[in-house]
Amino acid sequence: MPRVVYFASIVTLACLSAALVTSTALHALSISPDNRIVTIYLTSTAFGLFVVGLMEGARRHLP
Repeated sequence: MPRVVYFASIVTLACLSAALVTSTALHALSISPDNRIVTIYLTSTAFGLFVVGLMEGARRHLP
């Protein structure tokens, strides 16, 4: 499998898992649905970028 496809699949899974965890937490906290969608989007995007940063750092520093 090409490296780009592998990289994209990991980032996508990270974003989806972050969205799932965030939506579950916000549902438990009873936050209004309008704010919930924005918060889920921002959290999943931020977590996806965090995973991208981790993978780039690992790729550059590991042999």
